[in-house]
Amino acid sequence: MRALIVAALLAAGLPAITAHAQTAPAALADPEPIANHIFEPLKQGNVEDAVKAIVDASPSTSPDLAARLDGIRRQIQAMITESGPVVRWERVKTESLGTMVRRDTYIVLHKNTVMRWRFIYMKLDRGWMIGGFAFESEAGTWFD
Repeated sequence: MRALIVAALLAAGLPAITAHAQTAPAALADPEPIANHIFEPLKQGNVEDAVKAIVDASPSTSPDLAARLDGIRRQIQAMITESGPVVRWERVKTESLGTMVRRDTYIVLHKNTVMRWRFIYMKLDRGWMIGGFAFESEAGTWFD
């Protein structure tokens, strides 16, 4: 299977997209619930709710956000079509840059394969927000 990668850098350092985002998982002290809110709908193959979770945890109000989200939605849908819905996930690595930036790596079992997902979080005044994420199926690079 070819690698599928999403480099969704959603951070623009601007106010949250929706009022809901201020009470979403991003407001929590720990960013892990953000990933959980993305993976949970993917257990049912629900790409729309997963993308909504990404938007809710994004600080960006960039004018081209809708176009970027459409691309993200298509990539996630293509990955779910090929790999199947999420079955379960586990966080296998956390790396921090001080107290304001963190990258969590997850190994995610899909119905048809295992993938690596990475989330980059930024801690802003209103809490943790998602700064970017990627997923891939090329297991040969996972131990680098």
